[in-house]
Amino acid sequence: MIATGTVDYPYMGISSNSQVSLSELATEYDLPAQEGVLVGQVFDGTAAADAGLRGGTETVQFRGVNVELGGDIIVAINDVPIASFDELIGYLVSNTSVGDTVTVTYIRDGDVQETSLVLGSRND
Repeated sequence: MIATGTVDYPYMGISSNSQVSLSELATEYDLPAQEGVLVGQVFDGTAAADAGLRGGTETVQFRGVNVELGGDIIVAINDVPIASFDELIGYLVSNTSVGDTVTVTYIRDGDVQETSLVLGSRND
């Protein structure tokens, strides 16, 4: 920060609605995981997009909040279980740096899969 005047935060390039817990959504919509990060959007040109992660395909209103369903569900990063979007952000900030390669474990269509991605910068 002293050298550049900015803080460089690691960034995957996804969004998720943290107003609603995955366990609540899983019960209502028969999702394959009770904990994790339901990917709402994957932003073009980001690490998540390059790694092939997928965002939601359907918007529903759940308890007055718009939620994107149908996206991947991230359940771990570097083999560390992730229960929520806040946990994912906390892990990235505390344990990684821009340019690090991380392994993301996710569920797609009921199957557990892994992909690697190189973290970008939130400031880009």
